[in-house]
Amino acid sequence: MMIKDKYLKTLINATEDEKKEMRIQLRPVELRINFLKTMSDEQITRLGNMLAYFFPKKYTEQFLVGNNAITSIEDTTFAEDFRKDYNISNKFEGWERIRANNLFKMLRENPNLTATEYIEKIGL
Repeated sequence: MMIKDKYLKTLINATEDEKKEMRIQLRPVELRINFLKTMSDEQITRLGNMLAYFFPKKYTEQFLVGNNAITSIEDTTFAEDFRKDYNISNKFEGWERIRANNLFKMLRENPNLTATEYIEKIGL
């Protein structure tokens, strides 16, 4: 099984401002979508909260609630549903951002990188 459509739609239907923000981060929407489409449910669970950085900022921030930087947001439904659907811990670790940045670097170098290849490369 692959990632649920409701999560991909947040990228597919991102506003122009959100897409621009993602391009500024050198992480185009297409790279994000293509990589997420290669993932099985089990791989999503293994990569966990680091995937928060694949989504527009308003969704990423939901994952960060209660983790120092952000103390509260009115609606955290997206992050709660994602964690529930893929059995991901509520605890957000600092290394997850580093791992996400490294993955984006690898995707820029190899836009066809799959989740299986990535997981093998990092030995997860």
